Amino acid sequence: MSEIIFIVEKSIEGGFCAHALNHSIITEGEDLAELKKNIKNAILCHCDN
Repeated sequence: MSEIIFIVEKSIEGGFCAHALNHSIITEGEDLAELKKNIKNAILCHCDN
């Protein structure tokens, strides 16, 4: 598997948002721990396609 780089930003609604460079992967979380878990799940879903 190649490296996937995410840009992480604070969301204006609260929490955090992350989107991958060069991939159509976007996810969010209430805090950084939840965001990290959601990024891992999003990558797994993306790779199953």
